[in-house]
Order: sequence, then C-alpha cells, then structure tokens
Amino acid sequence: MEYPKYIEVEDQRFELDTDYRTALKCFEVIEDPDIDDTERSLAVIVLLLNDIPQVDLNKVMELLMRYLSCGKSKDSATGVQKDMDLHADENYIIASFASDYKIDLSSVESMHWWHFITLLDGLSGDCVLNRVREIRTCDLKDYRGKARERMVKAKAQLALPTKLTAEDQKALDKFDALFLSSENRLDDGDTLLDGGE
Repeated sequence: MEYPKYIEVEDQRFELDTDYRTALKCFEVIEDPDIDDTERSLAVIVLLLNDIPQVDLNKVMELLMRYLSCGKSKDSATGVQKDMDLHADENYIIASFASDYKIDLSSVESMHWWHFITLLDGLSGDCVLNRVREIRTCDLKDYRGKARERMVKAKAQLALPTKLTAEDQKALDKFDALFLSSENRLDDGDTLLDGGE
C-alpha cells in the first residue's frame, strides 16, 4: 500500500511531514484545552506542512484531519469506548512493537503515520498494550469474588488519565488559588480543627 506524502489544494501540492512522531505532536496540540481553535489549526498546519500555505486553510485543515485519521471518517469511532491513549500508553506501545515486530521505536529514524497505525492495529492479542486494553474494557459482571477484586484493582491502576476541559481546569485552578490563599493566611497561633472539638 502506498501512503500519502502530500496534499493538494487549489492545484498546488504541499508535502507532508509523514513521521508518526509529528502526528503524535499534532494530537497533543489538538487535545490541549489551553489552545484556542485558530492556534490549534495553525499549529497542526505548521507541524504537518512546515509552513502556512497561501491557499484556503479550511480546505487544508480538512485534508490534514483526514490524513491524521488515516482516511477514515470522524464518525467511525462514535460510540466506541476509548481504551487507549497514544501518549499515556507510549511505554506499552514501545514494548509491544519490540515484542511483536522486533522494532525498537526509539531507533527508527522515520515511520509513516499510516504505517505506524497499521502496525498498531495489527498487534497480537498477547502484547502488553492489548492486554492492558482488554483489562480497561472488561465487564466486571463477568468476574466474581477474588477475581473481581483483582480486576477492579487492575482497572483502576490501568485507567486512562482524565483530561479536564479548559472550563474544568479553570474551576480547579480557582479552587487551588482559594485553598492556597487561605492556607497562607494561617498565623502561627491558628489551628486547624479536626472535628473532634
């Protein structure tokens, strides 16, 4: 299979930076709640094209998002439980590529994003990444007694990190600021009550 190496907009070809690490950086930018939509779009364009072309940027973004989704439509993942995060699971991915394909991702100079995803999708069920994913999606109703306790603990340990929305992060920051400012106001003679008095 031949993977895309460029996009074409208004009869102009723009070469893509096809390395999987560049695509991973794009997803970092896309998922960053502190970046607004305009900055996010421009960052993705610069990462993948190394420039901002003087053409219809909406069309450019549409093609780049199709590239990042490996040609699949956005709706294809609707309703699917998220069981993997490319950043949070980086060590599991590295270990799985090494065990299944004998590929040391740290020494690979370049690998096309679509090829990376093809290999990721083809990992065996026995690799560490897929065992972790299986635990994340298992139905606890299928377990009883000690096995259930172990699975509950495993699911908690392997749970994906919760990503806060920008609004949630602001609320948390506001709470932290209130907490820290009240903590700083305690004088040496002040005491905190533990409810026992």
